[in-house]
Amino acid sequence: MSWHPTKRLEPEAAAEGDWRTTDRPPRVARLTPAPRPREAEPRRARPAPARPRLERLLVRTEDRLLLVRLDEVDWIEGDGNYVVLHGGGTAHRHRTTLAALGARLDPSRFARIHRSTLVNVDRVRELRPGGSGTYDVILRDGATLTLSRGYRRRFLALLEDAE
Repeated sequence: MSWHPTKRLEPEAAAEGDWRTTDRPPRVARLTPAPRPREAEPRRARPAPARPRLERLLVRTEDRLLLVRLDEVDWIEGDGNYVVLHGGGTAHRHRTTLAALGARLDPSRFARIHRSTLVNVDRVRELRPGGSGTYDVILRDGATLTLSRGYRRRFLALLEDAE
């Protein structure tokens, strides 16, 4: 039953001869008992369903769609709402954020080394100390990336566990 605001006389006012009106909905007797309040139970957060780790990405180019296998990717660069996948001497731009893509990648294969860089751990050849606690990450193809201080401890621990 829906209620539309219309003018009606209040029963008490009509009985006393007062002809003022009101916009309140009519009072309806409750037909069902009121629900009992729930006992104080702690709410348990449901875990989000685990999404499978990505093995490949469908990358849109100007005239076609490319299927890029992630084991062929050397490193990934963040560029705003896009990522640039570098590997095999080519670069492909894909519409997703670095954080969203990093969450779907296998953490034992790809590691964050900078706020805008993910690297394929299998492609790392050597680390060279840089200035102010940073490292230069040299990849097998000769590319040089920067390992920032904020990600250094986690990345070095990952490399030690991989041995």
